Amino acid sequence: MKFLRNLIVSFSLYSRIPMPQFNWEEEDMEHVLVFLPFVGTVIGGLVLLVDHFLVMFDFSGVSRAIALSLVPVLVTGGFHLDGFMDVTDALSSFADKDKKLSIMKDPHIGAFAVIGLLTYCMVWFLSLETMIGTGSIMAIYVFAISFFVSRCFCGITSICLKRAKEGGMLSKEAGKAKKLDVIILAIMGIGAAVFMAYLTPYIGGIAVVSAILFTVFYQRLCEKNFGGVTGDTAGYYVCMCEVIMLVAIAVAVKILGM
Repeated sequence: MKFLRNLIVSFSLYSRIPMPQFNWEEEDMEHVLVFLPFVGTVIGGLVLLVDHFLVMFDFSGVSRAIALSLVPVLVTGGFHLDGFMDVTDALSSFADKDKKLSIMKDPHIGAFAVIGLLTYCMVWFLSLETMIGTGSIMAIYVFAISFFVSRCFCGITSICLKRAKEGGMLSKEAGKAKKLDVIILAIMGIGAAVFMAYLTPYIGGIAVVSAILFTVFYQRLCEKNFGGVTGDTAGYYVCMCEVIMLVAIAVAVKILGM
């Protein structure tokens, strides 16, 4: 029953999927990050389902790219994109750590956040349309699994990396996590990564390597600019990890023709 409540709280936090309502207790936040990847499972499953429907009715590649781009936004309500925009604004300020943290707390949208979002969307759409244009079925499956993988890695980094501040939402979510949570997330993440490589060694392998390299970069980025990770940087991580994997998949399938 406890884990079911953790699951419900996790989906309530990280998605817009309707969940049963109840008063959250402190222990209900204990394992929410373990269930974060399952939001990615829903996104990936819907991506495959929607794409199958569009292919069946012979929709164009552009139409498929638009529809598949909307799936994660509709499921999450743009939750992670909010963090991405806040971090983009902060990084573009070139200010000190305290100022950057205050910028991320500011509810107003800065010009650099808008520019960053537009750039992100264009890179995402171009990569997705390119991938779809190759006609690779395996690439679509790897893309769908990437939503699960990015959230496994996000959960691990949120728990294990130094936090920039205490008392924020991330502290509430990750502060109660145990070593078992990290182990479970690692097992799920490794298992999904291996499955991606099993489906198509080159494309899946390149996607996984790109995610790992970005994770290393992310740690250094957060420590240098913010003194650690926050809830906003976690959202930034999910967005960037997913688009980097998508770019890697698109480039790999275009070059390898698989």
